[in-house]
Amino acid sequence: MTSIYLNPYSIPYSNWYSVLQFGATGDGVTDDTTAIQTAITRAANNGGGIIYFPRGTYAVTGLTVSAANITLVGTGLRSTIIKKSASTASTQAILITADYCGVKNLTIQGVTSAAYVVDENGITIRGTSSAVQINGINIDTVEVYNVGRAGIDVFYASNVLVNNCRTHNCGYIGIGFWSSKYCDATWNEVHTITPGTASNAYGIVYSYKQAGDTQASYGKAEHNYIHDISLWEALDTHGWTHVQFANNTIYQCKRGIIIGIDALNNFVPSYCSASNNTMDAGSLGTILEGIILAGIDGGAHAIGGAISDNVIKTYTGYNTSFGAITVYSTTGCAITGNSLYNSYGCGINLYKDNTDVLVVGNTVAGIVTGLANASGIASRSTGNTGLLLGNVIDATAEYGIYAPFDSTGIRMGNNPITTSGTTYSHPANLGIGREIYGSGTVDPGNCVDGTALAPLTITVTGAQLGDAVEFSAPYDLQGLTVTAYVSATNTVAFKIWNKTGGAIDLASGTWRVRVTKL
Repeated sequence: MTSIYLNPYSIPYSNWYSVLQFGATGDGVTDDTTAIQTAITRAANNGGGIIYFPRGTYAVTGLTVSAANITLVGTGLRSTIIKKSASTASTQAILITADYCGVKNLTIQGVTSAAYVVDENGITIRGTSSAVQINGINIDTVEVYNVGRAGIDVFYASNVLVNNCRTHNCGYIGIGFWSSKYCDATWNEVHTITPGTASNAYGIVYSYKQAGDTQASYGKAEHNYIHDISLWEALDTHGWTHVQFANNTIYQCKRGIIIGIDALNNFVPSYCSASNNTMDAGSLGTILEGIILAGIDGGAHAIGGAISDNVIKTYTGYNTSFGAITVYSTTGCAITGNSLYNSYGCGINLYKDNTDVLVVGNTVAGIVTGLANASGIASRSTGNTGLLLGNVIDATAEYGIYAPFDSTGIRMGNNPITTSGTTYSHPANLGIGREIYGSGTVDPGNCVDGTALAPLTITVTGAQLGDAVEFSAPYDLQGLTVTAYVSATNTVAFKIWNKTGGAIDLASGTWRVRVTKL
């Protein structure tokens, strides 16, 4: 995909236009807007080119690139600075409305810090509609700060790459993609995004411009460092399909990654993923959300989502409906290989209405109690089906697995659990395949040849009639035939026959069992 982007250094020198040649001063005081716009017009008349900004600070009211194949190029961050004039705070510093354009190697300085100002963006990229998009935009090695809305905002565009940029001290969004497709944000740093008019703040967001737009698709946010967003999320998609959030580092953001619905058009996310991200809530407190994947509550499901191999520290939900990882209204969601540490209240929360959810190979360690019914993994409502297998839970909490409602549609494999509380909150609510471990003292005594001993029993909490039982004795059974079975609720019995041809006397010992729900 990157081959479609204009490489400014492949442009012949004859197509480079220095803004100084057109009367710009770069002194940071003189309004250089007209001179720069004249250089852009000259390049447009010649089929495109490079608008070159030598070292300096260029005061502008706002620049517009409306012809194709034009890239604005500076000498480096904080070397070339485009400085927005205070008198025009509600407009963007640079507006791009044509194909194959870009901005490279410069800093954009706005006029507003820690406040929301409508349409005060560093760079705005804007097509006409979902059906009429501009194409092939490359923003590379650009810094934007002190703007009232977004550092970089993209509307109705396709094949957009924002790479190696830094956006900070923005009043709403670091980098935004709206009603677009094939939009990538890679190796960027986004930080200190402050709440806007609706108390929202986003690091990188994939969303929609307005009702009636067609569903957007295909985006990647990879290898970004997003930090210090005290409200709302670091990474977000509202109802896009095929969005990948991978290998990002998130620190001190109130919400980590949200893959959710678009309320304007009721779009649900499909085939989106969050993988290999590292998240640490830092010192922000306990009212946090790590990763959420969700469809419409009571309606259309998010399809085919994946949450895998993330490391999440000190995150959780703000109430018992959420966890460090939360999913609801999904079909075919996979939660695999994640490592969750010091989550407050809950590690993985299958909130409700998840069909064929796969929860495999996760590690949940150090659950911090504080919310009611703290647990490593929770199925907090009905309608969940799928598989829990190979999850290692060191909960130090009330429950290893919490299931207050019917969750028998979830097949339970071996999930090693260590907890200072209760392993399972409601064993009867958990589904087939769940394994329960127990042990107890069994004293067979003398068993005469050709006879059977009266059944010997131990207590195994959660065992029910019809469950399968495997057992291990602490010594050689010397040819005795032993059958283990559930004889009553919470009771495992051992039937011992002697068909060896001689009497056998077994000592008292601790017998261990594994009970599997069938």
